[in-house]
Amino acid sequence: MTGYVIQSVEFPDETTPKWAPLRKEDDLPSHIKGSAVWLQPATKPSGVTPPPSYHMQTKEGMLPVTFLNDKWYWLDWSDDERFRGYWVQANLAVMMHGAGLGDVTDEACTPQSKQPPTIFETRTRAESASTGPAERSPISTSSSDEPVDTNPE
Repeated sequence: MTGYVIQSVEFPDETTPKWAPLRKEDDLPSHIKGSAVWLQPATKPSGVTPPPSYHMQTKEGMLPVTFLNDKWYWLDWSDDERFRGYWVQANLAVMMHGAGLGDVTDEACTPQSKQPPTIFETRTRAESASTGPAERSPISTSSSDEPVDTNPE
């Protein structure tokens, strides 16, 4: 995917529901989608089938969410003929911590490799008497070369 539609809504206050503009397709890049999945919801008891949208797994099942104003929000479906559709409120922003959803700032994150990181560095073996020959320094037999003071006074 090369791009996505940036959607925004002006909320008059925290609790007034606003009609939620929906995406026509699964167009969000994976760093924004995170764990959200594009689903076609089941038909409601009224016989109306809500349009496809992103959903998030919760304890209650798959619940609809939308990405507006660079945030994820829970969606509320109204089956009332006068207001049929998805609605959103400013106070229904998804708490991001632990939700598994991405955001626009995640793009700069480096993807984790498949192998877990290690704290150990790979090093080459140092040469020692057991691993290979070492250069020998000449041994002096002269007493004047001895580094230990044998006559302390």
